[in-house]
Amino acid sequence: MAAKSLDAILEVAALLRIPVAEAYREGVVANYERLLEQAALVMAVATPNTVDDLSDFQP
Repeated sequence: MAAKSLDAILEVAALLRIPVAEAYREGVVANYERLLEQAALVMAVATPNTVDDLSDFQP
């Protein structure tokens, strides 16, 4: 997974013109993969298909 993640990170970084130094790539990949794991947990939670209208929200 790390090589695939690194490819994805470098592709996006190139599009955004953000340099990723060689020294930091291992850490960037580790954080990216950790983020993917956390996102999977969030996406695993079932949510209703309805959305409440907040047009009358009063703080």
